[in-house]
Amino acid sequence: MTSRVPELSEIQKKEISELFGEYINLDKRERHYYNHDMGALPPLVKKVIGNTDPAAVVKIRTEEDAVKLLKFANRHKIPVVPRAGASSGYGGVIPTKGGIVADVTPLNKIISINPERQTVVVQSGMIWEKLERKLKENGLSVRAIPSSAPSSTVGGWLAQSGAGYGSYEFGWGYESMEKARVVLPTGEIREFSGPELKKLVGTMGTIGIVTEITLKVQKFEERKAVSASFPSASA
Repeated sequence: MTSRVPELSEIQKKEISELFGEYINLDKRERHYYNHDMGALPPLVKKVIGNTDPAAVVKIRTEEDAVKLLKFANRHKIPVVPRAGASSGYGGVIPTKGGIVADVTPLNKIISINPERQTVVVQSGMIWEKLERKLKENGLSVRAIPSSAPSSTVGGWLAQSGAGYGSYEFGWGYESMEKARVVLPTGEIREFSGPELKKLVGTMGTIGIVTEITLKVQKFEERKAVSASFPSASA
């Protein structure tokens, strides 16, 4: 079992600061902002878990950053919690053992769009709503999208799992994903595709840090919302 790490040692602080420079946050007050997600833990649960402030927060800007961080953490036996939009409310991004929060929100770029194959490759911190706007410019649209699209990320939906708008036709969120690149706790990079992708679904970042996802998309079609009223249920 991983031990709780409420604070890094001075040697560890020096080493991780040399690795990440201005992208490592050790300030106690700012670390406090990363001890929760959008939900509120029941008082009894919070009492059992105790303090959930991380010992450090690292902004992950590249896949190489994720490799460096996990190799450092593995070497020092420090727990790491990947965090993106923190919009789930189920506690998956709460650092219950302290350690390091790996903030992947800087991984927010579209790598490539392939209109012919109807696929798009994005970094895991890409916000769904921003992705949909960019796809629309290229005559494309996502197949399924979570209701939290204005703030949630593509990688977060894979880590959390779930259904959303479009799922009635296209299934669970991961069923519109072709493959994902993941940095494992050892620092090794591995690609999951096909049936193997299910190994990542709902794992809340415990398998590693997801850095890149290939999504299936569709041609954009203009849609209109309509409503109707009737004088009675039998009308």
